[in-house]
Amino acid sequence: MSGEQSNRAITRRAAISTGAAVLATMAGCLGGTRPSHGWNEVNAPTDGALYDVVMTLDGPVAVGEGGVVVGRRESEWQAITENGPGGASNGLVAADVTDDGNAVWFAGDSGAIGRLNVVSGRITDYSAPSGKTSSWEGVAVDGRSGNESVYAVNGSGELLPGTYGGGTVSWGAVTKPSGGESVAAIDVRHGTGFVADTGGGVYRTTGDGWRTVGIRGAGVSLTDLSVVDDALVDVTTEEGEIYAYNGHNWLSVTTGKSALHAIDRRSERGLAVGVGGAIQSLDASQWRSQESPTSNTLHGCALGSASYADVAVGANGMVLELFS
Repeated sequence: MSGEQSNRAITRRAAISTGAAVLATMAGCLGGTRPSHGWNEVNAPTDGALYDVVMTLDGPVAVGEGGVVVGRRESEWQAITENGPGGASNGLVAADVTDDGNAVWFAGDSGAIGRLNVVSGRITDYSAPSGKTSSWEGVAVDGRSGNESVYAVNGSGELLPGTYGGGTVSWGAVTKPSGGESVAAIDVRHGTGFVADTGGGVYRTTGDGWRTVGIRGAGVSLTDLSVVDDALVDVTTEEGEIYAYNGHNWLSVTTGKSALHAIDRRSERGLAVGVGGAIQSLDASQWRSQESPTSNTLHGCALGSASYADVAVGANGMVLELFS
């Protein structure tokens, strides 16, 4: 079944910075001053909480309170839309990006779900898919834009899969990977999906459904996960821990002092953020705490690229970028 959709043209300025332009871009966002080494707070076009951020081909895009969608465009962060999908200023809590960085999906309150075409700047509203109006807790995207798969999970443990193509979405049958336990996060890479719940459980796709793969003995609420492949998965917890999965076993690789809310992993690089401005970075196969310029809670993070810095977002419109 195809979801209802509506289109809104969004004004944007195309920008793919070169490595040499990154410094000028960050300086402009900091009022013309050269950013100091490390994490720097930059101006954002919202005072509301930002809950997730992804790295696109055209730079970082973040979503948050009131349905706001913001992104870095040339020398500054700008509002892409102040009222996202679903109407009534439904908050957006989760986002994911296609493998080629050309499209972003986001989801949140009251069944709100939408897609941003990074190239054209157009947002399409697919809210209340299959009549689902409960709030989504997570969204994952797999594949290249124009032919991607999308997965949305809610607090009741329901997972709704969809296949995008030709501007429409064909929604599939609802499943409950966690058996009904509240789902905290989902991530899918190359057809392999993992779901984390608030009871300490992690579930993996199989040929005929889902199976439990841990975390035995964790005894703590899980908050986010990042999948590189079926043998490299990281999960964050409310106790500030990061667990790593190698395809067979889980290992607690770090224990922080503050709850961690988000994690992003890309092969040998990793980033996790949380309460009190906590930032953990994977460096030389070890997770280490980094100095943070804020005590605000950080809700989302995204690893950068050759053209864009690592980013973290959080309460009160907080946006941090890493300058090295």
